[in-house]
Amino acid sequence: MIGVAIATVWWTLGFNFVLYLAGLQEIPRELYEAAAVDGASNWQQIKSITLPLLGRTTTLVILLQIIASLKIFDQVYLMTNGGPGISTQVSLQLITGVGFTDNRLGAASAASVLLFIVIVAIAIIRQIVERAAAKREMGA
Repeated sequence: MIGVAIATVWWTLGFNFVLYLAGLQEIPRELYEAAAVDGASNWQQIKSITLPLLGRTTTLVILLQIIASLKIFDQVYLMTNGGPGISTQVSLQLITGVGFTDNRLGAASAASVLLFIVIVAIAIIRQIVERAAAKREMGA
């Protein structure tokens, strides 16, 4: 499973870099210039400007990675086929096996709906946390 995780991280790394690049390009350069005039070092600029302003991008990347992890199929199927035994079997592989191999379409549909509910719940929780952070930020 560690090999599958490493391959998946490598596979998704490019997209995450594009998201972070877009986030970095949205940070106004004037903030860095003002910090430099005030005598902030590079590390202080990263800690006080870059990281806080990339917070939303980071939460988006984490959300997308969690969702991608829940709906992963092809890497596990190609690398291990769920084995040895079922030690690396993922939810979509279970759904596919139940639905198409065992011909239990109702059980596969129910499992698919549960997976959908879990993904939506994670997205809603992220949205609630994001709004609460924005309200705290506005109140501070």
